[in-house]
Amino acid sequence: MKCVLEYLNNILRICFYFDQDRNNYESLFHDFSLRKQLKSINRQYTREYIFQTSLFCACSMPMATLFVTQFVSSEKYIKNDFHCKKEALLMNKQRKRFMYLICCITRKEKSLKYCFLFFSGTYCNYYQSEYVEYIANELEPSKQKYFMEMKKI
Repeated sequence: MKCVLEYLNNILRICFYFDQDRNNYESLFHDFSLRKQLKSINRQYTREYIFQTSLFCACSMPMATLFVTQFVSSEKYIKNDFHCKKEALLMNKQRKRFMYLICCITRKEKSLKYCFLFFSGTYCNYYQSEYVEYIANELEPSKQKYFMEMKKI
């Protein structure tokens, strides 16, 4: 189980830094929005691809949004090909307890801080937990800000 969490932590670290760079380099995403209106791009890519990329560019935290939407009900589900068109999970009581357990386990392991960040942000997005929010305050300031933004998704 720890190996799986370590791999997931590495993936989520990349997602975290991608979202940070997304906020720091908005002009790159803005340029795509302008460029997609050119006729050459419309011929080169399918309409669905341009729509999905535009949706991705419009999100302020696209990777966090992709992560959180895998745990929500079908009304809030955003279709994406990144997860092989898998249906979203509904957060029942058992999954809620399991996610809380993952938050507690990843908090104890300092090497899994990105897993803790994403799972605790997702957990607090749907359930109020003073304990999880309290331990999230121990994170670095940039990660605390990211955690607060994840709660709002």
